[in-house]
Amino acid sequence: MKPTAITSYLSILCYGMCITIIGPALGAVGETFLLSPARLGLFTTMLSAGFIPAVLLGGYIVDRYGVQAVGLAGQLLLTAGFILFSVTTSFPVALFAFFILGIAGGNIEIVANTVVSGLYPHKRASALNLLHAFFGIGALAGPVISGAFIDSGAPWQAGYWVLAIISAAVLVLMVFSPFPRQVASEKVDFSDFLTVARTPAALVLGAAIILYIGAEMGINYWSALHLTQRYAVSALAAGSFLSYFWVAMTAGRFLVFMAAKKIGDRLLLFILTALSLAAYALFLIADRWWLSGIGLTLVGLFFSGIFPTALGLGVNRFSRIPGTITGFLMMFNGIGMLIFPYIVGLITDAASLSAGMSFIMAILACLTVLTAAIALQRRPKDSAPGRRAA
Repeated sequence: MKPTAITSYLSILCYGMCITIIGPALGAVGETFLLSPARLGLFTTMLSAGFIPAVLLGGYIVDRYGVQAVGLAGQLLLTAGFILFSVTTSFPVALFAFFILGIAGGNIEIVANTVVSGLYPHKRASALNLLHAFFGIGALAGPVISGAFIDSGAPWQAGYWVLAIISAAVLVLMVFSPFPRQVASEKVDFSDFLTVARTPAALVLGAAIILYIGAEMGINYWSALHLTQRYAVSALAAGSFLSYFWVAMTAGRFLVFMAAKKIGDRLLLFILTALSLAAYALFLIADRWWLSGIGLTLVGLFFSGIFPTALGLGVNRFSRIPGTITGFLMMFNGIGMLIFPYIVGLITDAASLSAGMSFIMAILACLTVLTAAIALQRRPKDSAPGRRAA
């Protein structure tokens, strides 16, 4: 494997840990900053506020400054964000740290996908699958690290210190990695972007992605706290089940890849969302902690193919402008992260955490109805804006 590919895989692994490590630590973080559940939800809001513009502008920034400069900046910001969040006692500064982490995540996503695509043009699909598997490995490691420190009596900040050290080590590796000088980045064409934004099919897919990401991030953010409060399990046990959620999501991508060969993509999207709804209902209503954990794991399994299938539907529909439609749908990804964990916090503030978790079930119910409508649509022709012949 090429050294630059290795650093790309390790970089996105760090970002995967960044996304999930806060779950088991959420209660302790709230105590440190004296936060209500609603204000706890602002961390993912700020993460998304940094992520969205970084993803939308990422292609242009890579073209102007090069992949190595942008990659190093992303990894440096990730390290700085971990350090800042772990040392501050000020809530506004902590929010700013998450904003920095969001910018870092956007840079890392753009650079890692661009570099790996360029290094392996003839086996791009398998290389990108491996890249996102590393994100999954990071995502499942984060809650275990966090839960283990909290159960041992260490401060919640210890997990972020470990992540800062790992991220700094990856940054050093990146400095000495031979990045390609020129790559073809997937930048967004903003003239086509506006045209796509007026297309009902793109907006429906965008709505589906908002609902999916809202449910995924709500579960990632609040499920460990739900398990500890409802069943009185340890932070490590709750973090482990959250890790199983990510393990199932990572492994499920391979199963979905095989299923997609036999089932149409639209029908597959509906089946996955319907099964996710049923699995989440089990997680929510189970009277045993282990049964609830199984439900959470099954949610991860069925979630595994929803986002890539929806993204694939978009690229197939707008096949002549893949960069634009990808950027457009990734924007909805960020919007889902931006609003829904905060809404769950508001509901928890006003009622209870159980009510907030029930709201996620309502999100999944809406998503199931929407994907059923998508499945019943006729398969349309490519709707990409036309191009004049050269």
